[in-house]
Amino acid sequence: MTAALERGDIDTDMSFCIDDAVVAFEPGAPVRGEEQLRAGFAAFAAVKPDFRYDNGHEVMLTGDIAVHIAPWTMSGTAPDGTPIAQT
Repeated sequence: MTAALERGDIDTDMSFCIDDAVVAFEPGAPVRGEEQLRAGFAAFAAVKPDFRYDNGHEVMLTGDIAVHIAPWTMSGTAPDGTPIAQT
């Protein structure tokens, strides 16, 4: 998913999500539904992100349900050229 997001391939990112997937693009603000997920992934892709998972990540599975916990840092460039750094 990260490689797809870094290259702006939103369709591939969406292919990893089930119909009722929930993603927290920012703490305390989970979104769901194709329109909101696409918008969230597109917002990240627009800054040409470079993601790092310095503390690793964890995927927990039960049946066909997965939870992906991934503390990350990201650097990129806003459309106006301003450098961006987020965690």
